[in-house]
Amino acid sequence: MRREKVLTTKSTKKCQRGSNTYLMQCNSTSRIEKKVTTNKDKPEQATANCNFWQGEKILLRAVEPEDAEAFFNFNLDSEMARTIDFLWPPKSMAATREWTQRTATEEPKDDRLFLIMEDKQGLAVGTISTHGMNRRAGTFAYGISVDIGHRGHGYASEAIVLLLRYFFAELGYQKVTVPVYEFNPASIRLHEKVGFQLEGRLRRVAYTRGQYYDELFFGMTREEFAERYGLDR
Repeated sequence: MRREKVLTTKSTKKCQRGSNTYLMQCNSTSRIEKKVTTNKDKPEQATANCNFWQGEKILLRAVEPEDAEAFFNFNLDSEMARTIDFLWPPKSMAATREWTQRTATEEPKDDRLFLIMEDKQGLAVGTISTHGMNRRAGTFAYGISVDIGHRGHGYASEAIVLLLRYFFAELGYQKVTVPVYEFNPASIRLHEKVGFQLEGRLRRVAYTRGQYYDELFFGMTREEFAERYGLDR
């Protein structure tokens, strides 16, 4: 099972989005996403609604092949690796490029998403991904990471709310459960702040630094999310 994570790479990379820039015009009287292009051969476009994945602070987007360098640096963060699963062995840039290229071009399956958090400056500041989907029970889990240089800005909490609203209001899931190791206090505080409830503890199931640690489980139902954040957007 993939673990919830809080630390990421110590360096970030600006994510190129071609010649297009995006201006959001969303207020009480207008919900228009206007796409403005610097290419004179392409007309200005507008859609009736804002991008669902655009928050106030970050945009959730798909992985691009150009993200390989950021992921290579991400894999060098040993503390982040511990909070996810275990201390990983080194991974080559060639292998990282191959993974990034494959991830960027494959279609999502079984509601498994791997998304980049992009800030207003176009920087990749973190990731959020889903796993453990059970359609019959309507449950799922996710992992989240924020670059250590971009923590404390509310990116993680906004990404969680965007993702949960999609799974609850669009895909019909009814419960999310997130595993967090007990030695990850930042993640514990994050999920308590977002509104998760501590539901249980598995003792001595993680091993690192020569010690055994417990795994905590935080959960939120669709009804609890709706009461706190609303399902409509």
